[in-house]
Amino acid sequence: MRRMLYDRAGAPQLYLTGAGVLYTLSNEPVGFVHGELVASPRGEPLGWFDGAFLWDVRGELLGFVKGASAPAGFALPTPQPLRVRPQPTPASLHPLLLSLPKPPLRWCWSEQGLADLFVRSA
Repeated sequence: MRRMLYDRAGAPQLYLTGAGVLYTLSNEPVGFVHGELVASPRGEPLGWFDGAFLWDVRGELLGFVKGASAPAGFALPTPQPLRVRPQPTPASLHPLLLSLPKPPLRWCWSEQGLADLFVRSA
């Protein structure tokens, strides 16, 4: 099952496959999810994904999936329609995972953009 990840504006930015691989909307594999840890193709910890929200390494919100529920007082934008068709290609992302302690999660948007997270680590 593929899940689309939306940024703070509600724009689709990435999608996650059932195999745990994160892709750009141009179908390029840019990372993966192992448990809750989100890592670059090299295994660098980039954040956490709890099934509904993607958090950066500081515990700040980067993105969300459609249907996610935020606590009262924190409004999520309406997800915009997807204008491309995800067509993932097989990705061999099995690096050695580096460890990073998970910070407390905070309900504030990260200064970093969702798509920028993987540009930096590519």
